Amino acid sequence: PMEGSYAHMFVPLLSAESVVAYGHIILDSAPLSSILQPHDTLGSTGETVVVKRDEDGTFIPLTALKFPAHDGAGTGLFFAEPARLALTNVSREHPLAYQTAVDYRGEKVMAVSGFVDETNWQLWLKADADEVLRPVQKLKILFVSFTLIFACAVFFFALFLAESISISLARVTTVVRKIQAGDLSQRAVVDSNDEIGELAASFNEMAQKLQESHTMLAQRVEEKTAQLAQKVKQLEEYAHMLEDTKKAMINVLEDLEASKKKIEVEKA
Repeated sequence: PMEGSYAHMFVPLLSAESVVAYGHIILDSAPLSSILQPHDTLGSTGETVVVKRDEDGTFIPLTALKFPAHDGAGTGLFFAEPARLALTNVSREHPLAYQTAVDYRGEKVMAVSGFVDETNWQLWLKADADEVLRPVQKLKILFVSFTLIFACAVFFFALFLAESISISLARVTTVVRKIQAGDLSQRAVVDSNDEIGELAASFNEMAQKLQESHTMLAQRVEEKTAQLAQKVKQLEEYAHMLEDTKKAMINVLEDLEASKKKIEVEKA
């Protein structure tokens, strides 16, 4: 008996198109195992194994397993029973296959295989699904965290923006009420270049034009008032002159009446 792990190949010997014997070739799988096993890139659970597929779809490992102590009670199977038929589609017609299966340890793994030409062998690379998907899970957690942080940032920015808009509108409203009360010198504070700032600037421009119109109207009213006062003064002076003329005419008439009476007395 030979110790160690060996691969067995049976080659038919033909004569006149009939099988006369079989050649039994025994290959030491240790050199092949030494080439296949050291794969740090596959992680702590990853391994590369050459397997042989039996006619019933059973996968028998031809090279040493990475975890021989877990070889399902010595069954010698690479994959657990439920995975046998699911993985039998790897062949010359379909040289590559990707599967999620349960391996000889009873662990869920992700595996990829390739068919070896001229043999019934397959090269399997596998690793635990948890280890393979761990970067994806980390990426998912990172994405969710980033999404939450971004959502919080958007929320607080929107809250700040709403508060800023509310304060700006409150300032403009206060100025409007003061202008309504008659203080046309009030102006809104323009402290931004956004729509609220443009609104405040437009309001200030409107208030400035309103104040100028009010000032101009007040000047015109003052001018008209002064003109009316001058007219009234002139009318008063004319009225006094008419009154003096009236008195003078009355005095003249009285003097004429007195002279008339005196003449009549002298004639009599």
